[in-house]
Amino acid sequence: MTVELPASFTVAPLRAPIEIVDDTSASARYARLYLWAALVICASYIFEGPARYVLLLAHVPSLIYVRDLVAVALVAFGMSLWMGGERKLFPLVVAVYTLFLHLFCGVLLLPSVVQPLLGLKVFFTFLFGMAASVAIAERSRELLWIAFAAFAATVGGVLLDAVIEFPWAGQAYESAIATAQISREWSSGGIARLSGFARASFDAATIVLVLMVPILASRWRVTWRGALWVIAAGTIWLTTTKGALLALIALAVWIVLENRTGARRLVPVWVASFATLCLALPLAATQFGFGVRRGDVAGWLSSFVERIDFMWPDAIRTWMEHGNVFTGRGLGGIGFAQAGAEWWRYNAADNLMIYLLVSFGVFSVLYVALFLWNLPRTFNADEPHQFFARCVRGWAVVLFSYGCTSNMVEQPLMNIVIGLCFGAVMMVFPASKGDAA
Repeated sequence: MTVELPASFTVAPLRAPIEIVDDTSASARYARLYLWAALVICASYIFEGPARYVLLLAHVPSLIYVRDLVAVALVAFGMSLWMGGERKLFPLVVAVYTLFLHLFCGVLLLPSVVQPLLGLKVFFTFLFGMAASVAIAERSRELLWIAFAAFAATVGGVLLDAVIEFPWAGQAYESAIATAQISREWSSGGIARLSGFARASFDAATIVLVLMVPILASRWRVTWRGALWVIAAGTIWLTTTKGALLALIALAVWIVLENRTGARRLVPVWVASFATLCLALPLAATQFGFGVRRGDVAGWLSSFVERIDFMWPDAIRTWMEHGNVFTGRGLGGIGFAQAGAEWWRYNAADNLMIYLLVSFGVFSVLYVALFLWNLPRTFNADEPHQFFARCVRGWAVVLFSYGCTSNMVEQPLMNIVIGLCFGAVMMVFPASKGDAA
């Protein structure tokens, strides 16, 4: 007698994979698990200021990190689904192994093992976004109203911040690693940088951009879209985040291309042009300089000149002198993870490609190229997934345009969206017959 073992006892994908979103199977419950987890985790970032403040008042501020444990658990669960037969999740497994290889590079090159572990923590939001991409794609129409409600709350929070002082503004507490800020209170040229319900002003600006995309991707009237643009621009202006205004302009071009059938295929070219600029801008500034100094420009440009003067050159110098040109410095080699263990070399990067180059070396260019090569897959989406496909293209525009002046990866909500986009082009949308990937 032949006994067939259930899929859970296998260690390699079966030929008949589990359908994650098949409502007739238990896997439908798994999809709902990812959807609810994504909703709660994203809400915790959108309302991070009050959430951390409430936990502080309850004397349990460290409970905020439960969301990181949930992300880790669901990434591990996604890998177990692949082992149980869900072949579609294979790119997630590859991403996990790749990040662990870069973690190992960080262990070898960085002064403390804590540093690469903190770097891995940053990228677990990316992995969670990837793991949740299949489930979110199947419920993508619900993104519109969720995004609209969260957008209204974010805008309202920034406007309220302009007239009242929130009790969590400037609050901090001591964690096991360092002093953790509940909400960053700071100014630029004497002008307060408003963060509303977010943790920092640049977080609020990023959240506005991310939430705008599903709203713009819907078939709203031109009048409503115009009002949306004015509100978004005013909100971003109050946060004084100049790089986000560049992304807002990039999104304006994107939506024009999206709404013209003949020009829609140019969207990946538009994304690739910003990816090229994101790489070329800091390299050109570092190698050749632009002959400008902070005192030579208007105050609103001073932060950009700071990047040219020392931030980007220092990041590349750290990569070359204290890392490896091919593999970079590994996870934790730049940014947040440096603050505790390598504070004397701390560098925020403030450019997506600089952050990736220092972390992954020249492999980062391959990873970005892989994403751009597969982005046209979104045009192969069937009717139920076309809205989600437009969102992925819009988020890609935000990523690389705003990425010219921000590292993006350390903005947790954006990092989830990056994982969502990467998962979409690698797992959700089918490859056409002419695709090499």
